[in-house]
Amino acid sequence: MRKLFSLLGLGLFTLTFNAQDLVSVEGEFLADDGAKANGTYKTFYNSGNVKAEYNFLDGQENGATTFFHENGKVKEVGTYDYGTKIGKWTSWSSNGEVIGVVNFNKKGKRDGVWEIWDDNGIKRASMEYKNGSRTGNWKVWNENGELTNEKSY
Repeated sequence: MRKLFSLLGLGLFTLTFNAQDLVSVEGEFLADDGAKANGTYKTFYNSGNVKAEYNFLDGQENGATTFFHENGKVKEVGTYDYGTKIGKWTSWSSNGEVIGVVNFNKKGKRDGVWEIWDDNGIKRASMEYKNGSRTGNWKVWNENGELTNEKSY
């Protein structure tokens, strides 16, 4: 199960900016001129490929956000509401397989069904949250797609 949750860490909780693009000061993002970030900003890998495209309003992430793998394929798509993750977030492996679909409520708490797949497209976990708390029936499958663990909350 720990291994599955590490999949979430691949992109779902990553936020990195190149220093020349934006600077984070006390929870706000500032542009090169010191003004609060507004509009669309892109960050780049050292190769020059786009790493992420963010939308900002008054120095906060706000709106659609897209992360990319270095090979140019989409890594993750989701939405921020003034710095808070909301709604559905989807993650893909570098070969284009969906590896995660998660949901957040309007307050940024885990909410709804969270599903995780491995790089081969095999479903590995299904979890449910309500307002940040575990609920419902949680299931874990092995690399062969066989159910190996089930727990109710």
